[in-house]
Amino acid sequence: MRPSFSVLALSIVLASAPAFAQQAGKMSSQDREFIPEAVTDNMLQVDLGTMAEQHGANPEVRKFGQRMVEDHGKFNKEITGIAERDGMAPPKQISADQQREVDRLSSLQGEAFDNAYMPMMVQEHQKYVKTYQKEIDEGQNSAVKRYAQDTLPTLKEHLSMAQSIAPQGAAMPESGGRE
Repeated sequence: MRPSFSVLALSIVLASAPAFAQQAGKMSSQDREFIPEAVTDNMLQVDLGTMAEQHGANPEVRKFGQRMVEDHGKFNKEITGIAERDGMAPPKQISADQQREVDRLSSLQGEAFDNAYMPMMVQEHQKYVKTYQKEIDEGQNSAVKRYAQDTLPTLKEHLSMAQSIAPQGAAMPESGGRE
């Protein structure tokens, strides 16, 4: 007696499932570099966005900060979940360089804060757009690539918003925009 088509199809699917799962969970060096950077960058944006809501003078800066808290908080839950499902422990805190930026901006208030924060947001989001595009182009893990593809349009929107709010001719931050 020959197996029915559905039994045969099911056998093929079940036989290939481990290989598919292995490919989906496979991490290249690009993926392994991208994940911790994405996690800490998202944490930084939440920290600085909260600060912008409290320290900013311009209502647009405060609104932008609120958007950073919402969007990057959501992004961080997504990428952290992906990392943990694939057996990677995501960072639990921002880097020392990022902490220095938080410390520097925490001492500023009002217009001084706005003039330091917004150019930094332009520079940071330019970097994020490049980083996420690189993950899309070079990453191996399908879940990480999908996260980058889904997130990139919002990062481009953030960049556009930051560029429209940042004071024209404002000096870029001295130590912002780590590469």
